[in-house]
Amino acid sequence: MSESSLTLADIPKGGKVEVVGFNDIPLSLRLMEFGCIPGVELKVDLHAPLGCPVCVSLDGDYHISLRRSEAETIEVKLV
Repeated sequence: MSESSLTLADIPKGGKVEVVGFNDIPLSLRLMEFGCIPGVELKVDLHAPLGCPVCVSLDGDYHISLRRSEAETIEVKLV
């Protein structure tokens, strides 16, 4: 991951991003089973008060809650 790249954990509530890649292969396989694949757009719905969990929606109607450490492994770009 380059210094200028963003992760899902960096995106504030309401932010919309596109998945670019993953830094954790076992976790990425699980996320891809949920439809979180490179190129898909995500919207950050919620950051809990202490930063964990991070709740995101895929396609507006499918929701996933991730630990902050998991969100930090998902590379994204702003949409």
